[in-house]
Amino acid sequence: MAVTNNLVPQVDLPVWEWLRFAPVATQALSTLCVSEETYNSRYMYYLSTTFWRYDTKMDSWQQLQTPNITPVTTATMRFANFNGYSGNILNATNTTLEIPSLQGNIFNGYKIRLTSGVGAGQEAYITGSTANIIGDTGLATTASVNSIVDTLKKWEINQWIGYSVRLVFGTGQSQIRKVLYNDTNTLYFYDVNYNQLEVWNNTPFSNLTPYAAPIATAGAQPTYYIESTTISLDRTLSVVPDDTSSFTIESGGIFLFSSVASAPWSSMQYYDILSDTWNTKTALGGLVSAQYGTDFTIDRTGQHGGVYYSAQTATTTTSRTLTYSAGAYIINDLTNKMIRITSGLGAGQRFRIVGNTNNTIEICRNWDIQPNNTSVFEIWPNTAEIYLMGNASAALFKYSVPYDYWYQGPDIDYGQTINISASYGGQEPFAITTAARNANGITALASAPTVGGTNYSVGDLFNITTVGTVGKGRVTAVSGNGVVTAVTLYSSGLNYSTGSGKATSLISGSGDGFLTVNITSVGTVGRITTVQATNLASGDTITITGCTEAAWNGSYPIIGIDSLTTFDVITTATLTAVASNSQSTTLIVDATKNWGNNEHVGKIVTLNTAGTSPTSQAKRILSNTSNTLTVGTLVGGAGVNGTSRYTITQPECFGSALNNLIENQKAYGNSTSGSLTTLVDSTKNWKNGRWAGYKFRVMAGTGVGQEVLITSSSNNTLTYSIQTFTPDATTQYKIMDTYGSVSTATNVTNATITATAVNWDVNKFAGKRVRITSGTGLGQEVQVLSNTFNILTFTGTFVTAPDATSTYTIYEIPARGLGTSALWVHSGSDTANKGRFLFSPRGGGSNLFDRYNITTNIWDLAVNSAPHSETFTTGTMYAYDGNNTIIIHRGDATNTMRTFGMNINTLQVDTMGMPPYAHGTSVIGNRMEVVTTVDNLNYLYIMRHTGQEMWRTLLF
Repeated sequence: MAVTNNLVPQVDLPVWEWLRFAPVATQALSTLCVSEETYNSRYMYYLSTTFWRYDTKMDSWQQLQTPNITPVTTATMRFANFNGYSGNILNATNTTLEIPSLQGNIFNGYKIRLTSGVGAGQEAYITGSTANIIGDTGLATTASVNSIVDTLKKWEINQWIGYSVRLVFGTGQSQIRKVLYNDTNTLYFYDVNYNQLEVWNNTPFSNLTPYAAPIATAGAQPTYYIESTTISLDRTLSVVPDDTSSFTIESGGIFLFSSVASAPWSSMQYYDILSDTWNTKTALGGLVSAQYGTDFTIDRTGQHGGVYYSAQTATTTTSRTLTYSAGAYIINDLTNKMIRITSGLGAGQRFRIVGNTNNTIEICRNWDIQPNNTSVFEIWPNTAEIYLMGNASAALFKYSVPYDYWYQGPDIDYGQTINISASYGGQEPFAITTAARNANGITALASAPTVGGTNYSVGDLFNITTVGTVGKGRVTAVSGNGVVTAVTLYSSGLNYSTGSGKATSLISGSGDGFLTVNITSVGTVGRITTVQATNLASGDTITITGCTEAAWNGSYPIIGIDSLTTFDVITTATLTAVASNSQSTTLIVDATKNWGNNEHVGKIVTLNTAGTSPTSQAKRILSNTSNTLTVGTLVGGAGVNGTSRYTITQPECFGSALNNLIENQKAYGNSTSGSLTTLVDSTKNWKNGRWAGYKFRVMAGTGVGQEVLITSSSNNTLTYSIQTFTPDATTQYKIMDTYGSVSTATNVTNATITATAVNWDVNKFAGKRVRITSGTGLGQEVQVLSNTFNILTFTGTFVTAPDATSTYTIYEIPARGLGTSALWVHSGSDTANKGRFLFSPRGGGSNLFDRYNITTNIWDLAVNSAPHSETFTTGTMYAYDGNNTIIIHRGDATNTMRTFGMNINTLQVDTMGMPPYAHGTSVIGNRMEVVTTVDNLNYLYIMRHTGQEMWRTLLF
């Protein structure tokens, strides 16, 4: 029941309550976070040298699992309400789901969302769960943090994918992990190359106190249970999921970004609250060139502010647009928001919007499944994003939660470097190394053997030795005395003939060798070998793409699988497969794509090596086909087939500068008409000739992806050589006035770069920051001393000088200083601006806030808060109350305790009281949060600098 707060200002003064001391004193790398949803707001999460949670109901502390990667120098955390415990569906009906288990009824009451595969997009609440269902048990004979081997087992390849494994005795006991894949006797839990396949379920065992890594020393071997549970749902699913389906239980989790002392200079980790485990995510990698070692912050855009538009049904669609004929959207107002297909064809898809007209929405890449007029959609904030800023830099980075990628500019697409691909369900594909054509391979084996032999066990493997070679089978059932009653095909081999009584020889097991089997059909078989271990099983249907012979490109059921990297399919191919394209130092290949010809010219592709600590190269895209990107020489080497990953972004960084802020003179907009040689924007009043020699890019609509050199310009018209498109009202354009390509560079004192296709005003960018976004010198950021019409001169030198392979962006904002932050204001009384802005104090002794417009990718500098004489530096902390107020707790060398509230609409700043006791030495990092109780009261919690004390006060 809600409580009405009848406290009266001036009569009832703020009262600060003393709370139980934190178990570990605050320091520069300590950080605090809490959920903004009342149902999850009981606990506050605190990281210092160890990880803790504070119970706001009981005023007490509890220790949690320590992060996998130890933060150094500083760290920042944010709570993610709509993430949580994730995994794969094991079995399903329309009212129950079998999922990997935890202990007890811990899932009850939470919402579960199907995130990919069959049935994606459906949601329900969990009403109950069964006791854990034990699928198998055993004792490890070999063990590590990544895998457990039990040599007594004879499992089918990948029969335990997605199941929970609980260590109940011996080393590692009490830990629970999910199986990535398994072979005949080994369960694997972590693979450095699997984050693109299993973003949430790729977690090794912990060896940090009080846990221990499992080992197989005699007397210390871990005993394990393989488990699942069946949950009941509060509604009937319209589409029954299968084993291609993945889920998230929205129980909440925490993202931690922290500094590390060597390359890749940072780490990203995720804490799953229900399972008390940390998952290592992908670091920034080569997008930065030095340690993240000073004050920085992350904030996420989530669902807290609610939906913008709901229950709308598509009228028509194209490969990357959706039209709602009754729409009345403000043009481009939906840019950088998220469209969700909630039901109908294509349900479950979520994409970033790149532009819109009054009734048509365009997304960043092609639909995975093109919607139709049955498709119902909603528009939300982009709930898949986390923003990062700070570190004495002007840079703003974005992290993709579902795909585990980092971006330095607006994202377009992502993928893996794959020559020939094997795709299954809704997950990312595997790369094929070879696909051999074998004649007369076994395509079907009778279940019942001709002679059953004796002393066999389920799981025994055997060669089929009559006539052909390399054909194998597996025992699936036996009767008394080990007589085989059923077998299945394990691998097809080659050069076989049909018939019964085919002799066998034992590969593993204790059978007597008298087993004979019946080959019921033979045919042309494709023997597939993949780059890395797969989570595929016999009977799964895969889709192969990327072969020169068309007969290879298609869908195939797996008829036999005998290892984690080899399986057989039936094919009509006439030759062994050959890749249509292969990775090189100038070519990035992704056989799964179907891009438009040259749609990515001028964009930036960032290529990451394998794993969560990648090195990175970024290059300007020179041309593209349907599934290849041609770039300048990749000096760090070609992408590795099947393990390297890439992103495609617009060539500008987030928050690039603007040459002119006057509305009718801005360098972007939508055309009102045009021709093959002109683009007209009748809303503009540019100076004649202003844009001659510049380039513009089409960001959305007709002509999307085109980059065009302007030959002349008038007050409202850009003229250029003949193109293949005619601009119309859907054509969203942007003139490349503050980002582009480097022509030449020097690296003496006061280094310079000469830019192409610009005509700047002299010293327009003095004091601005410039980032090298691709090519030589990637990741460096320097400050402009002065500029001519095309030369930027800097206040220092580059560590690595850029050259003609490099691109750059000029940032609008100055570098963030000590005492900075980023706060997404998702709600408030100004509904027109709901979720639009990130507020960022400059810090470093400044008195200013800047405001980033997520929709337009533009900074509003020095928003005019008043009064604004207070300055913010080391020790200043910030919190957002979820409504109209940003709270500021000022810090400085004298340990000022003053607390203020800034109204996000009026920008009026008022005091909010002072804690009752002085801080210790001020340190960077944020340890102040607002907690909303279930009866809708807001409490402000503050932790003392360089101390263990904590206080709270009621906000009224």
